[in-house]
Amino acid sequence: MQNHHTHAYDNRKQLRVAGCQKHRSANSCDTALAVNTAAKKTASIKLLGVLVVGLLSMLLLTACTQKEESTHLKAAQSEVGAANGHSQKYLDIITDLKKSSAQVDGDMDINQQFIQVMRSHQQAAVMMAYIELKHGKDADARSIAQRSIDIQQAQMSWMDQWLSFYVPKDSVQSADQFVLSKPSSQHFQSMTKAAQQSSPDQAFILLMQLHQSQMLAMIKQADVLALDAEVQALAEDIYDTQSAQIQQMEAWLNKHQH
Repeated sequence: MQNHHTHAYDNRKQLRVAGCQKHRSANSCDTALAVNTAAKKTASIKLLGVLVVGLLSMLLLTACTQKEESTHLKAAQSEVGAANGHSQKYLDIITDLKKSSAQVDGDMDINQQFIQVMRSHQQAAVMMAYIELKHGKDADARSIAQRSIDIQQAQMSWMDQWLSFYVPKDSVQSADQFVLSKPSSQHFQSMTKAAQQSSPDQAFILLMQLHQSQMLAMIKQADVLALDAEVQALAEDIYDTQSAQIQQMEAWLNKHQH
């Protein structure tokens, strides 16, 4: 009987031990699972953090790259705009010259027409010179431009005064025989090509050389006309001053053209 009770007690003890062991095992499994789950969450959070940081870095790098490319593009566009700035202004002057050449007043006598044509051409030359002063870099070319402005503005001032007081003469040769105001289409094509030079200094010198050479040709034609003495004196003054400037321009071109 005693052995029976002892055996039963041992069985219950073993069951309790087994139960405890099972309970501890279950708790251990739960703990392990919880730890494993927490570890996975931590790893996921870390991975997400890395991805977020990486994404932000990529976005920041892209933004910086785009900003840098935009800056370079604007700089390039600015350079192109600057390069084209002087050319377009010269082309506008050439267009105005073409129009003025086709709009000579046939009712003017030779003296009036000569003065009007000279003034129109000198006004264009002064405008070209101001463009050179704004866009040009070469000191010698800028000096030629400033000299051209000083000389031709003084001559235009004289012409304006002359026109305000001049009384046309019926006996003066008919204006329809005066063709000095109509340069050839080839001349304007050459000017257009010169205006498109990328160098502002080169464009100015080539343009002025062509423009002033045309003025000298017109003055030579005017030698056969019955101009008044004071108008003839002006023509000679323009011829002398512009001949000297053309020589300066030729020297500049010889120095800078390779």
